[in-house]
Amino acid sequence: MRPGFRYSRCLRYSLIALAGAVILATAVYFALLKAFPPARIAVVLAEHLKTATGRDFKVNGDISIRFLPSLAVVVDDLVLSNAVWGTRPEMLKVKHTAFEIALRPLFNGEVRILKVNLEGADLLLETDRGGRANWRFSSNQNPASKSAFPVFGVEQLAITGAKITYRDGATLAASSFFIESLSLAAQGEFDSISASLLLGQQRFQFAGRVGSVLALMTGAADWPFDLQMKLNGSEVAFNGKLGLKPQVRLDGEMTSVT
Repeated sequence: MRPGFRYSRCLRYSLIALAGAVILATAVYFALLKAFPPARIAVVLAEHLKTATGRDFKVNGDISIRFLPSLAVVVDDLVLSNAVWGTRPEMLKVKHTAFEIALRPLFNGEVRILKVNLEGADLLLETDRGGRANWRFSSNQNPASKSAFPVFGVEQLAITGAKITYRDGATLAASSFFIESLSLAAQGEFDSISASLLLGQQRFQFAGRVGSVLALMTGAADWPFDLQMKLNGSEVAFNGKLGLKPQVRLDGEMTSVT
């Protein structure tokens, strides 16, 4: 068999295989759009969050579904409501969000969120005069009944371009910082974290592990942390816990080679 003929046949088979893969991917994409319209998935996510947190979750912008590189619901202008006593209606406002969802559980009517990407978030963390914190969520789920939605959990969280404000209800003092980038991944009882933050003109870079964010959201009394920080060429290690009850307090150790 001539080498040129063999090469031509291999190329033809490769092109046929590629065309078949493209057609299959396209068919799967449109089948997903028909079976799981973006608006319907957004409603499920809203009910899912409402059940888990007791807070309203609204989408004021466009909703679309992304198939590659992973299945995701893409949302613009997302809002999570604040506690009823809060100083503004929204606890969280996000310009652009992508919820990456596991495909197989979706066919069983379950929503398993693998990763959440947030761009342009504006988060308000605050307490009232009595020390209640707006990040302590209450579930609408009756423990004696079965929910149509599983317990809310996120395996990974990625944030870029976010403003975080903390307001103390007792002193009325408020302070803000800016998250250039943050990556959070669940690892059992702890979450691994890496972040780059701006406080005024100072850039702080953190890496290490912290207590579960889910435990923090559900009212944990203490939140442990073990972090390494870089600032102006210096490295500092922090180890301890953030106390949340009855008032916010910080207990720990700080060590540095400089």
